[in-house]
Amino acid sequence: MIKKELCQQDKPSSINDDFIGSTQPQMVMYLKGNFPALPEPTAKSWLKELITLNGNNWRKILVIFAKLGSQDDNWRDYLYSGQLLRENQINFTNRLYPSAKVHLLCGKQNWERFDWHCELNLPGQLWHKNQALLPYPDYRQFPNHLIAQVRQTMVPFITN
Repeated sequence: MIKKELCQQDKPSSINDDFIGSTQPQMVMYLKGNFPALPEPTAKSWLKELITLNGNNWRKILVIFAKLGSQDDNWRDYLYSGQLLRENQINFTNRLYPSAKVHLLCGKQNWERFDWHCELNLPGQLWHKNQALLPYPDYRQFPNHLIAQVRQTMVPFITN
C-alpha cells in the first residue's frame, strides 16, 4: 500500500491505494471507478491541479461532496481550504470504512459492489441506518434540492 503524508494547506491529510482524505473521516463518499491522477506533491494548489489533471467530472464530484459536508452554504471555502478532505474521505473500495459516521454509496454500479440490488427513482436517496444509496455525484442526477435533503438526513449521524 502506497501512502503519502501531505501537509500543504489544500491537500487531503492522506492518500493511499484505497482512498483520498482523512484516516478518521466523518463522512465517506464511495465511488466506483479509476483512482484520479494525482498532482505532484509540490503543486501550488493541490485541488486545482487535481481538477486540471482529471477534468470537469472531478470538479463536480468535489463540489457536490463539499456541498454535502459543509455546515452552511459556504461550501467553496470548505472545499478550497482543504477542510473537506481533511475531515472526510473519498473511498474507492467496496468495504465500509469503520470509523466513518456516514457512508455515501454513490452510483448504481457502486451499490452493487456493496451487495445492494435495488431500483432508486432518481433523483432520490435511500437510507439504511447510516448508509445512503445516492446517485452518482453529477449535477443532473444530484441537484441542489437533493443535496439539501441528504444534508438534513445526515445531521443525526454526524452530531451523535
